Amino acid sequence: MLLAAVALVLVGCGSNEVQTEVVFADSQRPVTGASVTPLLSSPQFDAFAIDPNVAPARTDDNGRFVLDEGSRRDAGVQITIDVGSTPGPVGRLDWRAPFDRSEPPSVLEIPEPLSCELDDQCGASLLPDLVPVIGWNDLPEAVVERLRPTSEGSPTAGLLPAETWFLDQQDDVDLLRFATVAANVGDGPLDIIAGDAEGEVIQTWQRVWTDEWRFTDRLSGEFIFHDDHDHIHFDAFERYRLLDEDGATVASSEKVSFCLRDSVLITGEPAPETGPMLVDTGDCGDRQQIINAGFGDHYHALLEDQWIDISDVPDGRYIVEITVDPLDLILESDETNNTGRFEIDLVRSSR
Repeated sequence: MLLAAVALVLVGCGSNEVQTEVVFADSQRPVTGASVTPLLSSPQFDAFAIDPNVAPARTDDNGRFVLDEGSRRDAGVQITIDVGSTPGPVGRLDWRAPFDRSEPPSVLEIPEPLSCELDDQCGASLLPDLVPVIGWNDLPEAVVERLRPTSEGSPTAGLLPAETWFLDQQDDVDLLRFATVAANVGDGPLDIIAGDAEGEVIQTWQRVWTDEWRFTDRLSGEFIFHDDHDHIHFDAFERYRLLDEDGATVASSEKVSFCLRDSVLITGEPAPETGPMLVDTGDCGDRQQIINAGFGDHYHALLEDQWIDISDVPDGRYIVEITVDPLDLILESDETNNTGRFEIDLVRSSR
């Protein structure tokens, strides 16, 4: 496996500065033009997050950068480089490099990404596996203890579909609203990168990684600009259907688009300290969107498009069906577990 090293070296740059050199270990050549941002601890993810209050540094022609001592954090730094392929797109790759400023500088080995074809000797593919999380029984006990609201008004209240659905009656329209969590339970990230644009539609590529940090890019659908959310979404990411007790479709919301990101850690294990990741709850990528392995993308019930129009559906017992990647645009390790269901009793109140 080709590796890269981040050498954290103290030099005489002034009493408040630390100079760091970034090199690829296999060739020892410097990594130039990389963005470097201090990290903070992120209790929500049991992981690291970028420090929004500090401007990134950038490596020079020798692979070196300088951070002021006052801006350093015990959590380490995030090193970001551009990674491209032909004919695929250019995407960013983030490496979380942990170190403790109370310890002597050390060398951290991290992979060097290289493009290849999946049928070459590139290692084992680390594919995503997308599943809808319907109820708390779908999550590990450690996650339930961390996320499930313990009191009314908890900020995590209303996380999962089966506990969040409600009837929103607006004028002559009845909307069945519910939250969703699309989880990646696979071995690798769902890594979607923008390609060429045709009008308002942007071609997208799925970047598939291997355990040797090689990657290949495949066409995988489209990004569209969502006016109500004011950013791009991956089109046709989910589909919602309302079924009667015989399994027949009585209403649906086809091809719901999503901004793909890590909203919530859905495994009992802490997030990895290094690897390709865009863990940032406050941002929706304008070129690249990722759901890392072990994370879920949460959309709460009050957001635009989180509904099925049931204006013409009579009261009664029904089944809500949520399907992730209904058009099979994304390459996954398991294509059979993309659908989840829960029952509802629909009773309208008087207008």
